[in-house]
Amino acid sequence: MKDNEMYYGITIGPIVKTLCMTSTPGGLWGASYIFSYLAKQLILEIKQNDGDVLIPSFEDKNNVSEEVGSYPDHIIFIADENLDINRIIKKIKEEAGELLYNAFIRVDDNKFDKRCFSRDEVKTFVNRYVNIHCIKTKKIDNIMLEISEILDNVEQFNSYVYEEKENYFLTLFNGIKIKESDQLDDKDKTDAKNIYIKNFFKTINDDKRNNTQIKPQVLFEKNDNQIKSVDDIARIKDKKDYKISNYLAIVQADGDGMTNKFNDMGNDTEKVKKFSKSCVDYTTKSAALIKKYGGVTIYAGGDDLLFLAPIISKDGNENILDLCDKIRVNFKKSKIEGASISFGIAINYRKFPLYESFDQAREMLDKAKKLGDDNKKKDSIAIDLTKASGLSVFLNFGNETETLKKFKNLINNYYLSNKESEKINDSTNSVIYLMDNYRGLYNIAIKNKDKKEISNFFTNMYSNPMQDNYQKFIEDIADLFIQAKSDNESNRFKSINKNDFNKDEDTELSSMLRFAKFLVEKGGKSNE
Repeated sequence: MKDNEMYYGITIGPIVKTLCMTSTPGGLWGASYIFSYLAKQLILEIKQNDGDVLIPSFEDKNNVSEEVGSYPDHIIFIADENLDINRIIKKIKEEAGELLYNAFIRVDDNKFDKRCFSRDEVKTFVNRYVNIHCIKTKKIDNIMLEISEILDNVEQFNSYVYEEKENYFLTLFNGIKIKESDQLDDKDKTDAKNIYIKNFFKTINDDKRNNTQIKPQVLFEKNDNQIKSVDDIARIKDKKDYKISNYLAIVQADGDGMTNKFNDMGNDTEKVKKFSKSCVDYTTKSAALIKKYGGVTIYAGGDDLLFLAPIISKDGNENILDLCDKIRVNFKKSKIEGASISFGIAINYRKFPLYESFDQAREMLDKAKKLGDDNKKKDSIAIDLTKASGLSVFLNFGNETETLKKFKNLINNYYLSNKESEKINDSTNSVIYLMDNYRGLYNIAIKNKDKKEISNFFTNMYSNPMQDNYQKFIEDIADLFIQAKSDNESNRFKSINKNDFNKDEDTELSSMLRFAKFLVEKGGKSNE
């Protein structure tokens, strides 16, 4: 670094607050992309002023997905000590306000009443609402660690929007208000709700400074003028009469052990850029995996992912756990050495508010990162399945545990590939019934953790043990329980409740079975 240069750090927000304003996939995608777009424009301006951007490093622009927000909320760079960063920030906010205003006024559909917007009010709102804070320093021992810590603290000082007449981001997400007197069909009502978001996409693509066109994952591929709804994402082909087609997963993933990674990089700018490039490679490829599965990536930047997905892939061959495993493998291939990744998954009924599911996913991610002993925490996955009936299932696995491996095999062998779904559902209900109603005998059977004794309990108590493949099914369940007990003792598997980890030994197996049978339950009433 030259004598006249300094390290700069920028943080952009408030992202979480804005995400929590919306309850639609289009709104979530738009809320996330707004801040990614701001970061991108800041980076372009910094580079035009001879700044050397370290984080994020986009040396290969062809490797950046234009389907999702790929620019993180932290920017770290080296630039001249006299760089007028306040001028740049002011310019970017002005342009963002103009962008939002143009999205509002380009309504050209005669079905909808056009409302008047004040350019000055919209731009003033954006200027006051959007927080872009910058710090700079000369002496530093660790680029990533120290600057990131300072930026995290600076984020706490959010600006206040004085005399807020209207929250224009809410207007963007909610669209045109429909009157009772309006003669509109369901399609028109949906178009009215999404019209400003779609105009926002179009206005960005009209910006001549963008060399590429954004192609939001939240739009249908065959009809890029329509935004996917929660129902569109949750619905699974050939599974419309199954309960899982009425449920949506929202997943948040985050890298583990990044502090140690930052310590290793120190002040080596080339290591920092290499790390950033690896993160871009990971998130870009992960977004492609999510799209192929049938999900929608809301955010993919740094080491963070946020996405919506059906419980089963659109081709019916994978479930949400398989997708997370593919993302984890992709993370390992990206060569972010000495780090791992954890997942928080919230699964809720399609009418459950998205912003509440988002909070649940963050809570589950926190649970995942706390699984294990002090020296073996993280690298985990935590799941919160809340059914419309009120039944809740909470599971927490270490990503590399045999319990998770055996559980996924059980799902794939008996629940996804089994054409006789009603029979496997009945068999699972019978196992859960025996566990719940013959608890004393069951506790004796599991005491020694002997596979034969556990299998005999279920076989002898079942009314027709020779039915179909029941015996093999029972043996695999017994094997799963023994492994779960072992991983539980090493603190790498838990069945949890909302308040804390559940200590009851037998809830671990029943929770996994309740989750598995959920995959094959038909619509209507079922034994939950």
